Formats: sequence, structure tokens, C-alpha cells
Amino acid sequence: MKFFRRKQQRRTLDEIEFGTVLGEHLSYHGDFAGEGNYLVNGHVRGNCDIAGHLVLSAMARWNGDVAASHVVVAGEVVGDVYASVKLELKSTARIRGSITSPVIAMAEGALYDGEIRMRPRPQLVRFNEKRSDITNA
Repeated sequence: MKFFRRKQQRRTLDEIEFGTVLGEHLSYHGDFAGEGNYLVNGHVRGNCDIAGHLVLSAMARWNGDVAASHVVVAGEVVGDVYASVKLELKSTARIRGSITSPVIAMAEGALYDGEIRMRPRPQLVRFNEKRSDITNA
């Protein structure tokens, strides 16, 4: 008799390489646009429209609107967040603004002050973070 295991879906961060990394002590003013994967540890004031992954670590602060395919927030965002594929809010995430995505994963402890908009086939997943990763550095 065979037992079939359902393949466990990998987290967004498990297999990503970042082409651009903004350091913890960096302050950037301006807009981001283009393709690629970005890891932000510092402070950004501006908007972004990225075809790729945007990860805001626990030290990151973003003032402005964020739009990317996949967005992972462990830091603070003051502005609207739009993820066309998936949005992950870690337990240290703080968002003041609307969040929009077809799939939203929100860790216990994550806070937002705004509204949630879910596009076609909404899926809201709540979870307790069991592993540490680069966003909690």
C-alpha cells in the first residue's frame, strides 16, 4: 500500500537570490522600478514597482507605496502595499496603509492599520513563524 505525501509548498524566501541589497544604515530617497529581487534593510522614502521579489527585513522602514510580484514585510511600511502574486507579513511587520494581494500570509503579531483587498481567488493564511531567517536579522 502506497501513501502519498502532499508536497509542501516552499516559502517565498527559501530559494531566492537577491540582485540588490540595501544595507541597514542606508537611507534611499527615490523610486524603484524594474525587474529583479531586492532586499531592503535600511530606510527608503519613495515608491516602487518591481517585477520580482521585494523583502523588507525587520530593520527596514519604507515610506511610500510598494508594488511587486512577491512582497515579504518584516519591517515597517507607511503606504499601500500591492503584491500581484503573494504578500507575506512576518510577526514583526507594521503596515499603515492598504494591502492588496490574491494570497496573504500573516504571522501572529503582524500589525496593519488599513484595509485588506484580495483579488481573484482570495486566500488568507495565518501562521506562527517557526524558523528564523534573514528578515529577522
